[in-house]
Amino acid sequence: IAGLPVEAVEAPTPEVEEAARAFLQNPNLFDELLSDLDTLGLVGEERIKLIGYLVCSSRKLAKPISLLVQSRSAAGKSAFMEALLSLMPPEDVKRWTRLTDQALFYQAETALVHKLIAIEEMAGISGAAYSIRALQSAGMLSLASVMKDPASGQMGSREHRVRGPANFLMSTAGTRM
Repeated sequence: IAGLPVEAVEAPTPEVEEAARAFLQNPNLFDELLSDLDTLGLVGEERIKLIGYLVCSSRKLAKPISLLVQSRSAAGKSAFMEALLSLMPPEDVKRWTRLTDQALFYQAETALVHKLIAIEEMAGISGAAYSIRALQSAGMLSLASVMKDPASGQMGSREHRVRGPANFLMSTAGTRM
């Protein structure tokens, strides 16, 4: 977003850029991804593995896709998420065990832009489901709150914005959201 501060990330070396370009232009890209995921311990379910990878990669799009991984307890949801996250650049991933009701509203304005937010269990989002849905659909969050001006003692309104887009990777053993 023009004019807003962006998290500093080291520029890739020319060698890294060339390797990335070659990887993306590889006609066997999906086979390479599946092989990498097999190496990480995820065997079978090729279509689901590719969907997971594409969802995680969609964080860079204007309208990213999110994913809720749902299955019975101890079926490998955490291993699946861990493998997918290990293939993403660490600076693009926010991993939280728990997310409180207002936590997303108080992030820095650009802290979530094109980030993949991973939450291991839906139980960990508490009342934050509203802010997650709002960020997904509107691409931003805005909060107006009352605060006291320390100099004058007068009450006033303050507005805070958190910009997206961002996508979410979450899991649940439950049958409902």
